[in-house]
Amino acid sequence: MDKTSQEFCMLVPYDMATHVNGTGRLKASQELARAKGNAVNFPQGQGCTYIVEVQTGDRNWAGTSATVDLRLCYNQTACFVYIPDLTDFGLAGPSHKYFQRGNLDFFRILTKKNCHDVCKITIGHDNAGTSPDWYLDYVKVEAYDGSVPKFENLFVVYQWIAKGQLHLNVTHCPTIKAAAAQLAYVLPSSAI
Repeated sequence: MDKTSQEFCMLVPYDMATHVNGTGRLKASQELARAKGNAVNFPQGQGCTYIVEVQTGDRNWAGTSATVDLRLCYNQTACFVYIPDLTDFGLAGPSHKYFQRGNLDFFRILTKKNCHDVCKITIGHDNAGTSPDWYLDYVKVEAYDGSVPKFENLFVVYQWIAKGQLHLNVTHCPTIKAAAAQLAYVLPSSAI
């Protein structure tokens, strides 16, 4: 991990007994309920819990054997969390096969800083393994300050991350031009 992620992120302990159902495969609804239910890892105002939901496409060869990485950013250029191997933060535990065809996988990232509104993500992989190409439907990021929800953003992808394009930037961040236009709309013309 780079210095930023070492400073701000911690691994979340995994408790297998609460994650696995009778078939040995975690149900997405149970996993999500657990993720949201445990979002109180820090007292309010002392850190932030990010719940990241990743939906792999349900089409032939959509899953990946590569290591998936993720950056969370609060504007076009400033990323405050870098996770070189997202499975380290997976709620289904170390034996779960993440990013497989049709999987809805959940991850919990704890930071020591207050919650930032994530308006951009960079997600990709290292192109390793026997089947590295990956079809990603979407990534959803939710933030909690203690048990208080702070924001939720959906990053729609619906495309392959494969050789030639190993990382995607998906953004909802306003551009300077758009922000200026919005400001001009809000302020009376005499104030501009």
